[in-house]
Amino acid sequence: MMGYQVTAGFYILDYFWFEERMLTTWDIINEEFGYMLVFGDYVFIPFTFNIQCHFLTVMREYDLPWLWLVVQLALFALGYYIFRTSNSQKNQFKVNPKELINGKEPEVFEGKLLVSGFWGLGRHMNYTGDLLMAFAYCLPCGIVYGPKPYFYFIYLSLLLLHRAYRDDAKCQEKYGSLWTRYCKRVPYVFVPFKWDRYLQSAGKFLFGVTNPESKQEKQRTH
Repeated sequence: MMGYQVTAGFYILDYFWFEERMLTTWDIINEEFGYMLVFGDYVFIPFTFNIQCHFLTVMREYDLPWLWLVVQLALFALGYYIFRTSNSQKNQFKVNPKELINGKEPEVFEGKLLVSGFWGLGRHMNYTGDLLMAFAYCLPCGIVYGPKPYFYFIYLSLLLLHRAYRDDAKCQEKYGSLWTRYCKRVPYVFVPFKWDRYLQSAGKFLFGVTNPESKQEKQRTH
């Protein structure tokens, strides 16, 4: 229980500390303030994203070893670092495109697309950090209760996978050939490893979406 309280509490405090950076996120820019955000933020999220508390308090039947807590906190720390750093780099670029990233002048495509920091490793590394934190929130429940306590992680995985490809489609439409160039430079979506292609295949299977680069290549052949 302590592991969940510490990580969830820290995440909430972080939100308020970096509140101004929410203005450059997908939720604010693309979803806008409508039914989905109102219903999601006031009804769906409060009653589903914290379902772990039910299993940790009402149905608690066993204690996990301290090593489990160490793994959870380490995973959360890694996820938070990726999440906060990547979002900060994005926000920093939009506010001051010339500001140094990791002590170096940022690499930019035509002054529009950032290719430095985490944005040079994957196109949606901020989602990767978010998913690692979500998994860390669920870990205190262990495996005794089955997949139910992991609803938050499962749902968020599907949501962000779909959102990543919606974002790619919008960027392809907005930037055209420049986005195709970026996809060639940064071919990974979530993780800078070859098995990232399995996530891309999952997106195609679940949502009927494809990598923008491969989609444009296909159009050229017709």
